Amino acid sequence: MAKKLTIFDRRKLLEARERGLTDSEIKAQFGITDDRTLRRHLKLAEQEQEARLVKIEMLKDALASHLGEVRTLLEQWKNALRKPQFDEVYPGTPSPTGNIEASPLFNSLREHLPFPTLWRNFSSYAKKMDEYITGIKNLRKEIEEEIKNWQNVQDATTNATQPILKRILDKALGKKIKDYHFKGWTSYKDLEKKELADVGSFMVDDIKVLEASDLTSRRKKQYDKLYQEISDQTLANQTTVQLITLYNDLKPLEVKIHEDLQEILLRRDYIMYTCSLCPGQPRLVR
Repeated sequence: MAKKLTIFDRRKLLEARERGLTDSEIKAQFGITDDRTLRRHLKLAEQEQEARLVKIEMLKDALASHLGEVRTLLEQWKNALRKPQFDEVYPGTPSPTGNIEASPLFNSLREHLPFPTLWRNFSSYAKKMDEYITGIKNLRKEIEEEIKNWQNVQDATTNATQPILKRILDKALGKKIKDYHFKGWTSYKDLEKKELADVGSFMVDDIKVLEASDLTSRRKKQYDKLYQEISDQTLANQTTVQLITLYNDLKPLEVKIHEDLQEILLRRDYIMYTCSLCPGQPRLVR
């Protein structure tokens, strides 16, 4: 009975013909009894080789596309390493790397980049960044609540909070802290209009204008004093001190991770390793 040839036998059969073996030598080596059977197996071998080559080309294209996606995510990660400033954080502000970490491909980066120092630094960075953003949100809320507690203050608290947070940033950067001047109103002319309305007459004469202007000036000084006190209290509290510490801790981590990712991109280190999402990698059937 003739030997049954497998796909691997047929691949060797093609290799034997390419080495220049005669049909008789090939038949003897593979236990084939007649020329017709030999031709049939050679034809099958050629078809299988063609399919294999097509699959290899498709796999190369798929792998190139996958590595391109990995590189794009690395570039996005590198560019996202910028902490928001104190006055840039609002209730809905997310972590700057939140969208990157949410990518289905992000976990695969650990397999493509098996560098412990990089991941330790990023783990520390992500934790500090969450504390930093949460802390500023809480501080913003505290400032706004403090402003609302003052009597006769009817401004947009966001407008009043922004410069206070900006002063904290100036302190973190080592800049000279300037006195605070309230600019919650679009202009003090708007405040004068309000004071005129409060005087209680639709007929505005010179006396009422002077009264309104004087009241506006006194109210302005009152506002400046109120917000200066809130601003100074905010600069001195423990939450602000902790936030400034986090701000300064985040800077060197950002620089180090950014430099590491830049080197990885230049060296293309990510192509040296595979991940579970790499095309052609075997995986367990679930």
